[in-house]
Amino acid sequence: MLTAGTFLLYETTDGAYSFTGSTAKWSILHTITEYPDLDDEAEWEDNTTLSCAQHTYEPGLPDSGGAKAFSAYFNEDDYATVKALEDEVVHIGISFGGTTQTDNVTILPTGGELMADFNARVRIRLTGAGVGDIRPVTVELSPTTDPATYPGSS
Repeated sequence: MLTAGTFLLYETTDGAYSFTGSTAKWSILHTITEYPDLDDEAEWEDNTTLSCAQHTYEPGLPDSGGAKAFSAYFNEDDYATVKALEDEVVHIGISFGGTTQTDNVTILPTGGELMADFNARVRIRLTGAGVGDIRPVTVELSPTTDPATYPGSS
């Protein structure tokens, strides 16, 4: 499967997109050019006793893996959206799959299933570039167990 049609989303009361199994409405947080590993390696704790014939393990505590960095190109509207959310905990969604629009260039989320969703604090930063480069940005998401706030809710 191609990575085209991968979307970084956030839950909002006036979102344009919905997904199977979720009553939430989603909006595009920022268009992205790359995404990090979405799942972390499982941690297993050795619980072998002296009466075991082989090592035995049980799942350890989940680890968010720290902040996740999504590469993107500067877009004034997307940048403003993320900047406005920087002090908030936001419900984030990652969606794979989209429908090509009539311009044969733009792809929008199709409304399939979310591949990942979690609450996170968001941050955006301008990153370095050279002469003639498109201005890059990095959208950083720091997963948290804090409850999300929903932009557009009162």
